[in-house]
Amino acid sequence: MSGIKYLFLANSTKPDQEQYESREPYRISSFEKIPVETAAELGCEVFVGVNRKFASELSCDQPQVHLRRAEIYRNPFHMKELRRAYQNIMEILREENIDVIHCNTPIGGALGRICGKRAGVKKIIYTAHGFHFYKGAPLLNWLLYYPLERFLAHNTDVLVTINQEDYNRAQKFHLKKGGQICYMPGVGISLKEYGCDKTNREKMRESLGISPKDFLMISSGDLVKNKNFGMAVRSVARCNDKKIHLLICGKGPELEKLQRLAKVCGVKEQVHFLGFRNDMKDLLHASDAFIMTSFREGLSRSVMEAMASGLPVVATRIRGNVDLIEEKGGYLVAVNDEEGMAGKIKVLKENQDLREGMGSYNSMHVRKFSQERVKRCMKELYQSSLSEISPWEEERLT
Repeated sequence: MSGIKYLFLANSTKPDQEQYESREPYRISSFEKIPVETAAELGCEVFVGVNRKFASELSCDQPQVHLRRAEIYRNPFHMKELRRAYQNIMEILREENIDVIHCNTPIGGALGRICGKRAGVKKIIYTAHGFHFYKGAPLLNWLLYYPLERFLAHNTDVLVTINQEDYNRAQKFHLKKGGQICYMPGVGISLKEYGCDKTNREKMRESLGISPKDFLMISSGDLVKNKNFGMAVRSVARCNDKKIHLLICGKGPELEKLQRLAKVCGVKEQVHFLGFRNDMKDLLHASDAFIMTSFREGLSRSVMEAMASGLPVVATRIRGNVDLIEEKGGYLVAVNDEEGMAGKIKVLKENQDLREGMGSYNSMHVRKFSQERVKRCMKELYQSSLSEISPWEEERLT
């Protein structure tokens, strides 16, 4: 597919001024890795829109990638930022004469498709990492996002979904003539990176002040309302067992509220707020179970990391989680069913054989979502959807 110019777009949290103006080399994230690598290996000239002021001057850990300033942020109501992102994207499309856009996430997906249509981009691929309208979603989500997605589907050549609920719902959308809706098993998890290595287990526990005999659970993610960490804190309190501990890894605006909740619930010494961590692998291997309490997920990478680490999972019964967690690998409970979650925690605490059996099952089951499988799917998608622009070369990616 030599000669094709390809642009990857997605929104992210708005960086602070220092991050925005940083001239540190840009690292392709796990979120971007597979589509960007696959496009490059198929012979495309690859551009990535990033939220850095001096994007085009920055070096990248993948030298074949060209960086361009996009400034696409998550807030759908900040009109000034949306207008600036629109202008930046249009500038990239016109200056580089882009042939293919692969846009992701709600804001990145909307702006990418609007700009792509206006600029006459030949192929527009959109990956929905979890529609904001879902079973049980607030009415406002349905009123705002559902009509928008149906409308933008008309500008979409390929709509990619990563869970079964979204895939089924997308069947009702009308894409461009000849468009297709397909399923992709997430963004890919590195099985080697999260293998069941317990060599640092005791050392990590000691550093956290956790006894080898304590039952240690772990949860991770931004401390925001959607992650519903309050449910996890209250579930620990309902267990009424001082030997049960919970690690919460992440940062965000809900931190102080959650710390107060832990104190009020009498589990201040059992719930440990660790902030952002670079050693998640060791923390997972030091733990006995993973907890997920979100109201909404697309296909949770943190759950897949826990599964690859050989942990049983107790999670809310929501879209995405139902694709990942089977009965042999853990438990699904209703959102905010703290009593039900506490009951499952106590069952796991008292049965090591059950925990190990579930963990072993998860480490096998998660192979369906491996980087290798996702990359094969992405390669097939690009070959089939882009071949009419430029025939792909058989010898590539062999």
